[in-house]
Amino acid sequence: NPQLIKVEDATQIWAQPYEAVLAGVFELQSEIASKVARALDVTLLASERKGLEDVRKRNPEAYDLYLRANTYADRGYAKEDWEIAQGLYVRAIKLDPNFAQAYARVAKLHSDMYWFHHDRTEKRLEMAHQSAQKAIELDPTHPDGYAAMGWYYYHGLLEYGPALEQFDEALRRRPQSAQVIYGIAAVRRRQGKFQKALESFEKACDIDPRDPTLLFNTGETHALMRNFEDAIRYFERAIILSPDWGASYGYKAETMLLKDGDVAAARALFVGTPAVGENRFAFSLVNLDIYERRYEEALESLDRISQNTSESQFYYVPLNLVRAMVYGEMGNHRMKRVYYDSARIFLEAELAKHPDDPRMLVSLGIAHAGLGQKEKAIRYGLRAVELLPMSREAYRGAYLVQGLARIYTMIGDHEAALERLELLLSVPSQLSPALLRIDPVWDPLREYPRFKVLASGEAPV
Repeated sequence: NPQLIKVEDATQIWAQPYEAVLAGVFELQSEIASKVARALDVTLLASERKGLEDVRKRNPEAYDLYLRANTYADRGYAKEDWEIAQGLYVRAIKLDPNFAQAYARVAKLHSDMYWFHHDRTEKRLEMAHQSAQKAIELDPTHPDGYAAMGWYYYHGLLEYGPALEQFDEALRRRPQSAQVIYGIAAVRRRQGKFQKALESFEKACDIDPRDPTLLFNTGETHALMRNFEDAIRYFERAIILSPDWGASYGYKAETMLLKDGDVAAARALFVGTPAVGENRFAFSLVNLDIYERRYEEALESLDRISQNTSESQFYYVPLNLVRAMVYGEMGNHRMKRVYYDSARIFLEAELAKHPDDPRMLVSLGIAHAGLGQKEKAIRYGLRAVELLPMSREAYRGAYLVQGLARIYTMIGDHEAALERLELLLSVPSQLSPALLRIDPVWDPLREYPRFKVLASGEAPV
């Protein structure tokens, strides 16, 4: 018994009881959607009318698998969830080989697996391209295939122009698609067009206010722009909608650190939340110990982590690189050297397999800096920034510049370090004056007047 209620005054605009067998549920869904649109005096676009018709033609079992796959694909960024989603999409396609939307969604999933470093193989990229192309061939009037191709160009090749062209094609077919607008926002953020990105992210949230990943990304963009209160508000909305997803808790806590350097408040936000069980945020708890100069506790926290690296699309940090830094702060130079050398050996082996991975290069530069090998440290740090400069990728590039600033600090080239910190605080980035104040990495710079201005927050941002 569907009803259409005007929220403003609770009046009923339309209602009509239906009886139907479950096998005809798609026809029923399309019919109700069409009648609701007519009751609202909404004129459906040709693509929207076609979409309602297409639903009626779907294999019910395939469509059920597709919807279940969407749930796993959209719940976060975990490799395990995406592998489940991939299997469900493949089963849906086997049952319904003409299911263009399923091809489109699995194409985006392949691009995401590549982008988030779950599988950085050429085979994964080729699967993304082939599936997107198949979606377009099966239904050139549907937006999802073009959107999937946009994600392929963006996530797979970092080619912003072709990506935006494909997203525009999708948007012409569905002007109010939150997911397509999200794709455009994501590209603009990587281009360094943060204000335009933020406007698009917020528009996507207005269209689909119940999507936690849209809310999360909007909060993330606000945090990069140092709009900390707005960022926290969006993370809190994402937590309400997806309370079992750790990323929103973790980013909310890290935003609190960026805002005012309150380590105790950040720690309280981590404890007892799903963020604690995620690799990335397990290392965040180690950082909290370091910020409070609780180095013995930091070593104990490191020993409780089962993985030997902390990694994301932004960084690749061996556990022993963190141990080395902690021992250095404790004044234990023998253990500091042992662990920096262990991290160096590990990173060199990984780089042999991935020679152009800027995340590994900047970490290797830090390891060499810790060993006092200045020339090698600078060479690796500069090579990382050269491979992915901020002019090409504003978000990830800033992480590399921060790593280079750390290398310069460690080897004693403090003027070069300060130049990089000034750059990072002049643009949207994951650095803030409050974080400068609490992170011992920057202790060698604290007596410089330029650093004092940066840490005070008085420098132009």
